[in-house]
Amino acid sequence: ESSKVLALTPVDDSVYTGDTVVTITATDQAGVLTAASATAQILEDETAPVSDTTKPVITLLGANPLLLANGDAYVDPGATVTDNVDAARTITGTGTVNTALAGDYSVTYNASDAAGNAAIPVIRTVRVAAPIGSTFAGWSGGAELNSANLAKYALGGASSLTSADGQAVVAGGDATTLTLTAILRNDDTSLIFTGQASTDLTTGWSSAGVTVADASNQNGVPTGCKRKVFSVNRGSDDKKFIQIKVTK
Repeated sequence: ESSKVLALTPVDDSVYTGDTVVTITATDQAGVLTAASATAQILEDETAPVSDTTKPVITLLGANPLLLANGDAYVDPGATVTDNVDAARTITGTGTVNTALAGDYSVTYNASDAAGNAAIPVIRTVRVAAPIGSTFAGWSGGAELNSANLAKYALGGASSLTSADGQAVVAGGDATTLTLTAILRNDDTSLIFTGQASTDLTTGWSSAGVTVADASNQNGVPTGCKRKVFSVNRGSDDKKFIQIKVTK
């Protein structure tokens, strides 16, 4: 004859582990209630969450090496980060690029995922080209090469013949030394700068004893130029003069 199960306890095996007594209660067609018990072994779910140990991957956007003309603005193209769990994202690099100074610069990209896995760093090389050499014709717009125009072209760093942005030569020194500090155009190899000294303004100019060195302060110096200091010892002379001679 058929029977009907009235109850099964416990009803939820998710909260039980180990050996559990299961009681089944049923009635037959005559209404006789019968109960039976059995021991069931309920095992704990041993499926552990998967541990994320995979490093994210950094992929550069844009060129590597990235080539820039002297004086160009540097804009970081960035990089993408992909991961087996986290969503993809874009990052920027760290590092300083001085586009006014020719050379190679490194920009480094780092990233980690939510699990703390660090990606292998990726480095982009940013290559700044040397400045294109100046020419007097290009700078002056085809003007005559006379002493005044040559002086403005070679000394002071003026951006053009008609501009007023050049810096004057500065005379200085102390009780023992005379100096001239000037910005020299150094991207035109046809220019020759010579420091000269004399005890007479009209005759006797000589480069003997005159030294030249890079100035410690290069702030505000235009691209293609360098600030230099010409020095000479006063010695025992009653009078001493110093000048910078430019030839082209």
